Amino acid sequence: MKIAPVSKMATVINLEYMDVLPARGEAIVNDLIRVYNEAAVKDKNRMAASTMSFVEERLRIVTRELSEVEKEVARFKTNEGIVDISEQSKMFLGSVQDNDAKLNEANMQLSVLESIEKYVNGKTEGVNMVPATLGLSDPVLLELVNKLYETELEKEKLKKTTGANSPSLTALNRQAEMLKPGIRENIQSQRSNLEAGKARLLSANDRFMGMLRSVPGKERALLEVSRQQAIKNNIYTFLLQKREETALAYAAAISDSRIVDGAETAGVPVSPER
Repeated sequence: MKIAPVSKMATVINLEYMDVLPARGEAIVNDLIRVYNEAAVKDKNRMAASTMSFVEERLRIVTRELSEVEKEVARFKTNEGIVDISEQSKMFLGSVQDNDAKLNEANMQLSVLESIEKYVNGKTEGVNMVPATLGLSDPVLLELVNKLYETELEKEKLKKTTGANSPSLTALNRQAEMLKPGIRENIQSQRSNLEAGKARLLSANDRFMGMLRSVPGKERALLEVSRQQAIKNNIYTFLLQKREETALAYAAAISDSRIVDGAETAGVPVSPER
């Protein structure tokens, strides 16, 4: 097999393969490129696959919890003879709903930060445990995690063709170790901000609960289960949206290379020379 660029500045390469059977040679080259492109797409999709796995697991839990709380609402209305809540209670529910949604988002981001931290601290071999970055919007952290993932991926590829003491492998190991402190520091900073925001949201919820004391007992109980229903429903809707976004990203991934011309046998034998 010979692989070379068509010129020094070109982004196109030529692949040549010699075989005594022309058809077999063509098949080998075509299949080599097919597998290469599939591997490139698979590498790109590792992050999306991890996110999808995270979302699916959370969806299973939330779906079960939402079903249970919906049954509880229906059972409470039947047993207590309450059809609906008053306007005052609706105002309370509307006020607290946005707060609960922000709390859910903060908890989700804290959970993702924890998974990234485990990935960084426990990383030894392999690239299968790449974490989901669901809900994170900090570009610095996302870039650092992607760089670490790409470095680990390069290490795994290099290990298949070089020895453990290879200078290239040593350089990649050093690069990965240099990235980790920055990720840990960023995680700590974001965790502190999220915890502070979460404390403010919990304080606001305490004020809302003070409003609830003026609501009659039965209606207050219905309001509590209705609130839990709204919380679970918001999480469920958020996860469904993220699943669709991740599925689209997964399906849209393409290889960075494309075939200009498929393998084609030369018209005459190339060896041996007569």
